[in-house]
Amino acid sequence: MVAELEPARRLQAAYDGWHVVDIHEAIATADVVATATGAKKVVSAAVLDKAQDGTFVLNVGHVAEEIDCEYLKQFRMKK
Repeated sequence: MVAELEPARRLQAAYDGWHVVDIHEAIATADVVATATGAKKVVSAAVLDKAQDGTFVLNVGHVAEEIDCEYLKQFRMKK
């Protein structure tokens, strides 16, 4: 599955045969989320709140801040 925010890239992914989904819906059932966008906070706090316990979230993109790691640190501290 591909959860792309940019409309033209969503269309390209669909054209290439990928199942294109909304990240806010897809993360609720995902076991693994990998970012490769090059954009900051693609996996935001709002997205992370919908993830199930045990979901692996990893960044393979060009920007270290694709995942809101500060939010994850705060979340971990609450438990």
